[in-house]
Amino acid sequence: MKAGEGVTPPANGTAREASQTRLSDIVVTARRREESLQNVPISATVFSSEGLDRRGIQSTQDLFGQIPSLVVGGSGQQRSSENVTIRGQGATYAAAPGVVLYFAEVPIIADQSNNAQNAGGANYYDLANVQVLRGPQGTLFGRNTTGGALLFEPQRPTDRFEGYGQVQYGNYDSVELRGAINVPIVEDRLLLRVAGIYQKRDGFTEELTTGTDLDDRNRYSLRAGLTWRPAEGIENYLMATMTVGNEHGGSTVLNAVPAGTDPETGIAYSTFLAEQNARGIRSVRLSPLDWREKTRYYSLTDIFSADLSDNLTFRTIANYSRLKHAAPYDGDGFPDDYAARLVAGQSGIGAPEIDPVGLNGDDYNYRSNSRQFSVEPQLQGKLGDGLLTYVVGSYYENVRPIGKGGGQFSNPARRQKKSSSIALYAQGTIKFDDHVDALEGLSITAGYRYTWDRATAIGNFEIPNGPVISKDANFKAPTWTLGLDYKIVPDVLLYAKVSRGYKSGGVGQDTPAPELRVFQPEFVTAYEAGIKADWHIGSVPVRTNINYYYTKYKDLQRTGGAAYEYTDPVTGTTSTIFGAQTGNAGKAHIQGIEFEGEIRPFKWFTLSGNYSYLKAKYDEYTQLSLFPNGIPAFGLPAGFDCGNVPYDAPSNSCILDGLPFQFAPKNQFSLSGRIDLPVDEAIGNISLTATYSYVDAQYTSPTKASIDEPYAWIGGSCPRNSSGSVVCGPNDGNGLLNVNVQWNSVMGSNFDLSAFATNLTNETYIIGSNGASYQSGFNSYVYGEPRMYGVAVRFRFGS
Repeated sequence: MKAGEGVTPPANGTAREASQTRLSDIVVTARRREESLQNVPISATVFSSEGLDRRGIQSTQDLFGQIPSLVVGGSGQQRSSENVTIRGQGATYAAAPGVVLYFAEVPIIADQSNNAQNAGGANYYDLANVQVLRGPQGTLFGRNTTGGALLFEPQRPTDRFEGYGQVQYGNYDSVELRGAINVPIVEDRLLLRVAGIYQKRDGFTEELTTGTDLDDRNRYSLRAGLTWRPAEGIENYLMATMTVGNEHGGSTVLNAVPAGTDPETGIAYSTFLAEQNARGIRSVRLSPLDWREKTRYYSLTDIFSADLSDNLTFRTIANYSRLKHAAPYDGDGFPDDYAARLVAGQSGIGAPEIDPVGLNGDDYNYRSNSRQFSVEPQLQGKLGDGLLTYVVGSYYENVRPIGKGGGQFSNPARRQKKSSSIALYAQGTIKFDDHVDALEGLSITAGYRYTWDRATAIGNFEIPNGPVISKDANFKAPTWTLGLDYKIVPDVLLYAKVSRGYKSGGVGQDTPAPELRVFQPEFVTAYEAGIKADWHIGSVPVRTNINYYYTKYKDLQRTGGAAYEYTDPVTGTTSTIFGAQTGNAGKAHIQGIEFEGEIRPFKWFTLSGNYSYLKAKYDEYTQLSLFPNGIPAFGLPAGFDCGNVPYDAPSNSCILDGLPFQFAPKNQFSLSGRIDLPVDEAIGNISLTATYSYVDAQYTSPTKASIDEPYAWIGGSCPRNSSGSVVCGPNDGNGLLNVNVQWNSVMGSNFDLSAFATNLTNETYIIGSNGASYQSGFNSYVYGEPRMYGVAVRFRFGS
């Protein structure tokens, strides 16, 4: 685990400091109670608030490469929409997420248009910790996941008057203000904490068509938490959050074009690509859209607990959230006015854009406008003088759209999703310590959950002039976990477990063919074994955590672009229309090794690192094809084709077993060194942290072979082909270097100074590809942030 970056208990926010002879005691809530991470038989990585600052982590994208088996990418080519994949399991378009993000034990409401859970992108302030749990989370947490979970724990109110204020300035005229104040209104009874952040930054990409500064930042967030203890053993924590964003949206960079000439301008498509290459990736010419990205996020959470006896506690976690979000989007990176061409009765070029104003006249069109309500009552208890520790509970979640929601270009009617989930669960751990001498150190954990899900899609399902209809689907399934762990000595834990995970099925909003709209649930069975050990080389403390996992998938959900022939019910014209087809891929397996280590050879120097190796393979993967004969030349009627993979005529299916696995880089690692300068305490505490992280290239297309979709690999600085297009391959990974210098308690004062740089070497790397050149001939990339640097000053106050 990470030296000096141990998790602080949510209740008090104080770290248990490590000495030269012992590493940090890291406390987590991964099993719904506070435990030392080294004693919990799960794979998890944890960063405290201080650890996030030292590594320059201010968004989920910044975690990429710093946590084993974790991948973060923009959803739908939008930089602000962050989707997380763990061990090859993540988001699928129109489906439930494979990794769920929680804030204060509540699933963050997802964007209805792309499933991202970034809640305005301002979660990373005044946190106690961030916990990343790897593997299926099917019994203890609110929502089923097959890949893992990210837990954000805010700093809770304390019984001290204290606080801080921080000002930060960086390149691109970046200004950030953050702070918090903690007030014990009534000592040990009524405690208040208020925190906030404001971020404003110029964009690092110029959009030439409209003169807009893209990839900017302009957002603020406020959070207030109130802890009330009316009587001994009773506590209520009420937290309210508001996040507002008014930005310009993210950039896409034109990377490939078809042969031929643009019919509107008479200019060869290749000329547009040559001009883009000459400008570089920080200057683009895109479609004439209204480049305004707006976010409105509100959340109210209440966590109540009451001790019913010395061995039994009742808890309930309730939340109401509201999210309004829309962002402009030019997926192909080509400067055409797609919507205007359709209105004029012409064929659109490339891919449709998203204009948040264009669909509903002059009013801003929030494509995601929904609310979420959830409640989770629990009983936590012990039996047999601590022999059995258990949690029994239920979970209810209901998500509903508010207003019409965004429409499609073929029919700007309402386009909505509804969902609900009900679950009952129980999990217990039998710990034989102090009960059975012959079994001292041995524990058994078992959990079971049953879930009922319902999904509804409302819209015209991309059918031109089609009526607005509703399509429902219901799903249910059990999930479970069973594990053994054994403390062979006090600081060495061996564990093995098997878990069954489930991800709900759904209804594809963009699937015109009625027989293909409903897709089935996804299931995983995960086997894992590992060892967590704290030990010494002489007097030097060392921590080594290593695990192996093998995961079997059934009915893996995958979405690809498809085309269908339909007769317009108004005009009677038969034409080919494009849509998105989500289906179940059959069977697959993933196996891998994950390692995390730390060593402190000197009191002033700590070295930590992690590594993961992942090998993924489809065992059975077919995709129903309505048009098996292949996609003709660009601009002609098309269908979902098999491309250069086999076609099975009896089942009318493409055989896709040989495809690379989506979002599953084979190797990734990070190495972090921290130096605490041995200076006099009267001067303060001065430290330097440097972190290098590397991730192999990853494949992004769920349904196309690389020969058909040559731009599906993304990664680092990749070569150009003869046409001038950047083409990555499986060996084109990327590495980033971040540094941070901190001087705390400057000359014994309450001031802290820091300086930071992320992507210090200014690497050029690709984080997203639209992956649809097989349909239109166009391709665009999204590139990672350039070098960012700045300085900050913080003032701390309080008793």
